[in-house]
Amino acid sequence: MRWRRRYRFVVFCTDQQRADSLGCYGNALARTPNVDAVASRGTCFDDHLTPNQICSPSRGTMITGLYPRRHGMTTNGRTMHDGLATLPGLLSRAGYDTHAVGKLHLQPIMADASFGFPESVPFWKAGLGEGWNGPYFGYDTVDFMIGESLLATEGGHHAEWLRTHHPEAVALYRAGGGARRTGGRSGRSLDVGGTGRAALQHLDRRSGARVPGARRDRRGLHLNQSNVPSAA
Repeated sequence: MRWRRRYRFVVFCTDQQRADSLGCYGNALARTPNVDAVASRGTCFDDHLTPNQICSPSRGTMITGLYPRRHGMTTNGRTMHDGLATLPGLLSRAGYDTHAVGKLHLQPIMADASFGFPESVPFWKAGLGEGWNGPYFGYDTVDFMIGESLLATEGGHHAEWLRTHHPEAVALYRAGGGARRTGGRSGRSLDVGGTGRAALQHLDRRSGARVPGARRDRRGLHLNQSNVPSAA
């Protein structure tokens, strides 16, 4: 049999990221050297439009090549029609090993466990995810991160890994674990809260450096707002 070269495919999908947030698309402030390096060796599209501005419908189109009205996910909270051909499925049948890591969002993430949807938090809370890692819509194996923020700690492979290896970091995702603005005449400090203090101290130890501008008093640990990146 004649030997044929087989290419490896790696697809990165970033969530809620505009094209103009990347250096390769002209952003003078963003530092994205790795993405820019890939772009310099490939093709950048400047007239590429999404079929739907919502998460799940777009992801369904990416792996099926169909418009949302054809694959069934016209909005979040739905899943695709059964039996559809997918890109990872076609590659798997052609002899490729297919694997997905991260947030796929191809099923409702809060669907009741009775539906048996692996990409839902109740599925994992019911213990149905133990030992499960696929197959899933053509992927031979998967490692899920379900949702973001708090949900990312409650279901999926990432949540299990986080609880096992870094349980103290879970506090960063929970209410009271993040930074909040405190009072005072200047209003220029952020209080990181009770559980947040322990998580912040853990991050200090891991990084080997203190958070710049931090101060401590009897009410807790505070961050100087001038050292906290603005949401704007």
